[in-house]
Amino acid sequence: MANKKAEELFAEGCSHLRYSHHKYDDTKCYEATTENDFMAKDFFEKAAKQDYAPALRELARCYIEGYGVMFKNKTTKGIKYLCQAVLAGDKNALDYCIEREDFFSKLTDSDACAYLKQISDYHDALMAKEAETEKEEETDETEDEAKDTFVEET
Repeated sequence: MANKKAEELFAEGCSHLRYSHHKYDDTKCYEATTENDFMAKDFFEKAAKQDYAPALRELARCYIEGYGVMFKNKTTKGIKYLCQAVLAGDKNALDYCIEREDFFSKLTDSDACAYLKQISDYHDALMAKEAETEKEEETDETEDEAKDTFVEET
C-alpha cells in the first residue's frame, strides 16, 4: 500500500510532465527536454524511493524517452525502474513494455536485456496463472452444471 507522501509526490510530478510535447527519438530526444520535465523527474524519483510503483513506471518513461535527463545511455537505468514497477505489480508498466516491444527488442546492452528478461518471465508467469484460474473456473462451472442436471433428474 502506497503512502500518502509518495502519492502526493507522484501527483506533483504528473502535474509538470507533458509527454506529448515532442515525439520520441531514441537518439536525440533528450535535447528537447524542458524545465518541467526535470521537475517531474525529480518528483518521480522522490516517490520512487518510497517504492511507489506508478512513480517507478513514470521515472522509467522519463529515462527511456528522455524526459528530464541530459545524458546518453539512460535506457538501461529506465528499464531497471520499469522492471521494478512491473515486479511491484503495476499493470500499466507491463502494458508500456508491450507497447514498446519493438524498441526493446533492438537493445543489446546486457544489463538492459537482463531486466527485460525478468519482465518477460514475470509476464509469462502471470499469463500462466491467469490460464490456470480460467481453467479452474471452467471446471467449477462444469461441476455446477453436472450437479444441476443430477438434481433435475432426481
